[in-house]
Amino acid sequence: MINNLRKMIEYSLTNSKKIANCKNPKLYLMGFSAGASTIAAVSAEYSEVEKILLMAPSGDAGLDNCRKNLAKFSGEVYIAIGDKDDVVGTEAGKIFYDLVKAASKKELVIIPNCDHQFRGEINGKIMSVAPLWAFAQNKTFPSPDDGIVLY
Repeated sequence: MINNLRKMIEYSLTNSKKIANCKNPKLYLMGFSAGASTIAAVSAEYSEVEKILLMAPSGDAGLDNCRKNLAKFSGEVYIAIGDKDDVVGTEAGKIFYDLVKAASKKELVIIPNCDHQFRGEINGKIMSVAPLWAFAQNKTFPSPDDGIVLY
């Protein structure tokens, strides 16, 4: 997972002009569960990564990897987890939050009546607006009001 994310980031940076007509991109990364822990384990390696959103982060990328990286990451960190997360537990959000040391900003939101998969129409809507909270300063999160039905 870690090497795959590194390759994806490096490809994006190398080809940013072709992909987004941008020579010096700013990267915002969002991941869910194992993808969130992978982002937590890699993001500090790239100065272009300015913001990360970790949705229900797991320890799949290795807690030591996440600890080392999040201690150095200087961008913004946003973490969202359900209060009924039956896979990683609400504690995972708090653990990742506490690993963040050098960030310019960090926020943790625990979503009521939400499991690990963000099941249900309301939780799907909340999940759909999470990137707006983390990357576009949407102040209404975790309200589902502006969200879209995902499933």
